[in-house]
Amino acid sequence: MASSLSHTFDQASWRVIREFAGIYGVKLNYAKIKNLSRDKLSDAYFKEGKLPLITVQVSWSVNFDASGNSTWGKEAFKQLEATKSQTAKEWKATILKRAAQGYKNRQFYEALAKMLAPPAKVVCVCGLKMGSKPYQQDAHYRTRNHINRMLKCVPLSKVVESKVPARDDLLQRDLMSNSHTLVVRKWSNHQRQFLVKQIDLRLYMEQRERFNVSNHTGEFRHYTMEDILVGGWTITW
Repeated sequence: MASSLSHTFDQASWRVIREFAGIYGVKLNYAKIKNLSRDKLSDAYFKEGKLPLITVQVSWSVNFDASGNSTWGKEAFKQLEATKSQTAKEWKATILKRAAQGYKNRQFYEALAKMLAPPAKVVCVCGLKMGSKPYQQDAHYRTRNHINRMLKCVPLSKVVESKVPARDDLLQRDLMSNSHTLVVRKWSNHQRQFLVKQIDLRLYMEQRERFNVSNHTGEFRHYTMEDILVGGWTITW
């Protein structure tokens, strides 16, 4: 009983888990398992792996003296300790210990591998990598690196057909940018409110390409983020 609930995840247990992962042909980074949250590890084990819930059975004897006072043996207290609710760290150790003792399957390892896989990345038109989720891409489009790369070296032809968000969308609080469009704002003391406008980077990219085609001096002219934000404008977040 005590060994099945031990919270010490020893090297022998790790070796067993690695061996079974090898049998199943699942590749995963074992060093990162400890970084998974309790809920994710529980989902991998009980939900995806469909492994049985953990049950602890207890029983002990109680002795009474001549005055009716009860006394419990040490074994009773050990069993009571085994039934208490576990912290997140203890529960994770319990699940991994149980897996090392033979309660495992392919689905459990596949779920772990999926959870530990690096987040998917996509390549932006600017050439840099960004997250695949919309909010990650929106954040990337507002970075200095992205804006300056668009202005300096991305060919206009790569984004010339892209759609610019409608002007009415500027009223939306959750407006999302795209690779060549920025929504900027600045405070107006006269109007006592933020002024909002849309900047299309393609206008600056087109001017850059026209300059470089007509220029014969060998100088390279391109705009920077500071150029397009002149006048106190800032990128909205």
